[in-house]
Amino acid sequence: MFGNMMVTYGSGSVRGYWDKIRLQAAAVRAVLMQAAADQWQVPVGELHTEPSMVVHAASNRSIGYGEIATFAQVPATMPAIDKSALKKMADYRILGKNTPRLDIPAKTNGSAQYAIDVQIPNMVYATVLRTPVDLGKPEHVDDVAALAVPGVLKVVPLPNSVGVVAETIEAAFKGRDALKVTWSSRPADSFNSADGLKAFLGRAAKLDDKGVSFVATGDVDSTLAKAAKVMTAQFSSEYVYHAQMEPMNATATVSPAGDSAEIWIGTQGASINTASPRRC
Repeated sequence: MFGNMMVTYGSGSVRGYWDKIRLQAAAVRAVLMQAAADQWQVPVGELHTEPSMVVHAASNRSIGYGEIATFAQVPATMPAIDKSALKKMADYRILGKNTPRLDIPAKTNGSAQYAIDVQIPNMVYATVLRTPVDLGKPEHVDDVAALAVPGVLKVVPLPNSVGVVAETIEAAFKGRDALKVTWSSRPADSFNSADGLKAFLGRAAKLDDKGVSFVATGDVDSTLAKAAKVMTAQFSSEYVYHAQMEPMNATATVSPAGDSAEIWIGTQGASINTASPRRC
């Protein structure tokens, strides 16, 4: 959580809550071990854990976490774990090791199932024709050709796009391509990337313009003035799309009354209303 937003990126949860996560996980481990000890009627001190299971070496018994969960009772207060009891870095099984990802084989041999592979009864597909410029709105929509595409069910104007609903994803895409939309004009309509880059570089070259300091540490000007040699370099890159691995998509099931919906979507910002579903 960042403020009132629920977002995830850059492993922020792990980096920001590493010790708290470890302490909570250790508490869960203690509950699982105690439940196994009670089930086997042995001292909990005789048990240890291995990946996904509790082991009693003295009797050569082991039990998986999933099975323990079927009979374990969650205590009213979780066990208090001291940081000194956490696993030492030298004992890590995965972190710091060159460990292959478990999903690589399925992703390379084509057997992996993605969100876009979801199938539910009576499902229809939808896609959107987005505004070419941010904040643009569809002022006029000519949907005659789109509705003539076999399988297209409906064309839906949206605040910043036009949706096409169809019986198949292929029909939805074909219907979208057949739309003729007049978009509202925006100040950015005339923006040219090449000219923009020149303007940015020109602005950056004005070293006498102090601008606004976000973080100020030390006296850069006096330090550079004392340098025996000053080297300058200029670097730039093209605009790059921060792309996902698969086409953006979501699956939604609407209640019979039409007053609620359950949505399955892969997103980094569940509380930010910026993404439009590709499927419904």
